[in-house]
Amino acid sequence: MLEVLKSIPVIIWSVTLGSIITFICILVANVSQNKRLEIQLKHDFELRVIDRKVAMKGGF
Repeated sequence: MLEVLKSIPVIIWSVTLGSIITFICILVANVSQNKRLEIQLKHDFELRVIDRKVAMKGGF
């Protein structure tokens, strides 16, 4: 089995490693973006709740 792995050209290993690193970076970026979006949506929801309360009291 080790001989089979040694017979694979270096360029294939380079491309494979580059693809794995790219995939991991994309996953990290997506997780971060999802967290930011959740924070933004929570904030927007809280603002809508406040706006509704003000509108019900006759403000604006």
